[in-house]
Amino acid sequence: MLQSLTPEIARKISDLIQVALPETSSEVWSTQTLMAQSQSSVVFVDTVANPCGVLIVQPAFETADIHMVAVHPDHHRKGIAKRLLADLFAWCDANQVHQLLLEVGRDNAPAINLYKHSGFQQIHVRPDYYKRPNNQFEDALILEKRLVDPVDR
Repeated sequence: MLQSLTPEIARKISDLIQVALPETSSEVWSTQTLMAQSQSSVVFVDTVANPCGVLIVQPAFETADIHMVAVHPDHHRKGIAKRLLADLFAWCDANQVHQLLLEVGRDNAPAINLYKHSGFQQIHVRPDYYKRPNNQFEDALILEKRLVDPVDR
């Protein structure tokens, strides 16, 4: 987890996201946007010097929304996203976050597989949520992971 997001690190993360997810708007994850969001978001990177993976989460009380998980294509299938999620789970435990939510495209089988193996469950579908480059639309699956059973609270 980053303690503070500097403009240099934000630029590296923005560049990583553009390579990992080229269909994502460059304005959405620009250096300026990342810096502005740094006050309300928590950013996890695999390494600060030259990040190959990033996870961005926005906590709100006992719930946190995962806004971004991206891994450079040259580093897929190396366990980076799994390690970032493990870091997130440890951070959630230390910060009394009991629920994680995320959206993922129905067509993103590798990510869905990772999330389900990490304990996330589908709770909802948003039909035709994502517009793909071919002007087709894809459903968004809403996934949830409960980190603490509500009965144990």
